Amino acid sequence: MWKYIKKYKLLFFISLLALLLVDFSQLLIPRIIGQIYDTLGEEGSFRFFLISGLKIAGLGLSVFAFRFFWRIFLIRMSRKVERDIRENLFYRLLTFSQHFFGKWNTGDLMARAINDINHIQRMFSFGIVSIFDAVVMGLMTLGFMLSYDVKFTLIAVSPLSLLSFIVLYFEKRIHRLSLLVQNRFSRLSTFVQEDFSGNFVLKSLNREEEEKNRFASVSLDYLDKNVRLGRIQALLHASITFIIAISNVLVIYVGGKNVINGITSKGDLIAFLSYLNMMVWPMIAIGFAINIHQRGRASLERVEELTGYQPVITDPPNPFLPEKKPETLSVEVRNLTFSFGEGAPILENVSLSIAPGETVGLIGRIGSGKSTLVKLLARLLKTGDDTIFFNGVDINRYKLNDLRALISYVPQEPFLFSTTIRENVAYYDTSLDDEAVMEALRKADLSGTIEEMPAGLDTSLGERGVNLSGGQKQRMTIARAILKDAPFFIFDDSFSSIDTDTEERILTSLAPLFENKSVLIIAHRISTLRYADRIVVLDEGRIVEEGTHQELLEARGAYYDIFNRQKLEEKLGRE
Repeated sequence: MWKYIKKYKLLFFISLLALLLVDFSQLLIPRIIGQIYDTLGEEGSFRFFLISGLKIAGLGLSVFAFRFFWRIFLIRMSRKVERDIRENLFYRLLTFSQHFFGKWNTGDLMARAINDINHIQRMFSFGIVSIFDAVVMGLMTLGFMLSYDVKFTLIAVSPLSLLSFIVLYFEKRIHRLSLLVQNRFSRLSTFVQEDFSGNFVLKSLNREEEEKNRFASVSLDYLDKNVRLGRIQALLHASITFIIAISNVLVIYVGGKNVINGITSKGDLIAFLSYLNMMVWPMIAIGFAINIHQRGRASLERVEELTGYQPVITDPPNPFLPEKKPETLSVEVRNLTFSFGEGAPILENVSLSIAPGETVGLIGRIGSGKSTLVKLLARLLKTGDDTIFFNGVDINRYKLNDLRALISYVPQEPFLFSTTIRENVAYYDTSLDDEAVMEALRKADLSGTIEEMPAGLDTSLGERGVNLSGGQKQRMTIARAILKDAPFFIFDDSFSSIDTDTEERILTSLAPLFENKSVLIIAHRISTLRYADRIVVLDEGRIVEEGTHQELLEARGAYYDIFNRQKLEEKLGRE
């Protein structure tokens, strides 16, 4: 815990000092009340009462002021720690590759980033206060009690010795159940996130009632774990209250006898009872602290599980640093073989090259490895050394930012943010003016549609661009790549939702831009690749054919089969 607090140690120690002064001020009040009680009926006691009353008022003001300060400083510190942990987690998640996100559910990650960090914040604020206050208030109260009567104090606090056994008994159980509760919350978050994301599928298959039942089952499991945790917490608080009640019975019995026998004054007994009741808060605070600390610790373990994860893809120790961003890029893949773990190869002995100003098309059946190749080119997946080269330099020698700055990538599934059209298109460089944004949209054949919208570029998009059609979303991501204007363009089946006429207009408008660019177009439709300088056919992870559109048709191989099948599908579609 200290590694998170030490950055804000000044706030931490000021808040603890203020808390110490609050406790000390509170403990002086019962002594003054006891003195007042013993002075009742004596001559000149009114002046004494007035002075004592002013003292109590002054101590009350001190308690008010110092309590305000410890809360302000400690809560500020805990919020800063919360921000640091959340930012550290977010920045860490940004460094992870698809290797990581393929293993973790989005709902689970969201639960850890929000709910778990809220529990950690409580641990660093009221959790710390409860522990410190319980220890300090308990020891100081014990000291004041001992100043009255050592034997009487030992009798009064003897039941409290049971407390250590109770704490040890409940602590591990609360921690284990807290971890279970947080895991069940992650499961619940994942369920909700998936159902909201797949809302269309859910409705189209009439699965609302089934999903209601599934949700009720998951929610009931979460409720059950919370009830079990609440039961343990209730038992802990009840046990502490019972021990305090036993102490009160002993003080009243022994103290009452001492007052009757003249051993103890009435004022001292009242003060002693006040101090014993002041021990109530430290005892309750221990239970409160155990609950907060164990839930916070369980949450911290879950967050540190993520922050302790080492990214698979990182910057090299001695990176290649180009003097300036190159205007052209030659791409070469040499004998590339790739598989996920120990599985069968996704790509096997793949070699291809793309020269500046050249457009290469890549076609193949679903699952032939096309998108995997793209992810390897952008180092979204880890590849071995000496297999992919940009301008003759192994891509594993580039810093990730430098490497990805060389690529304008249009993904297979378009992703748009819940913000304006302008911010989506100019995402790479938000300083670009509206004219540059509209020019990119014109090249993507989308400017007319945007101009017809009442708010134009200021039109806000729903989640993932839900208020746009599939073709409009693809064209907007194409415009985003155009605006980046990197030397290497990759289109990963980026025209699949666009009709052939619109596709032709876009490719024609992009031709001048591609004059000195290296371009890789992945497609299922042959119409998208007709004007490529060279077409590569991929099948089961291997390159089986390569050539121009006409050369491949004349070869009457795999490409020719795809061509004829698509012609037949078009004919059947027209009929």
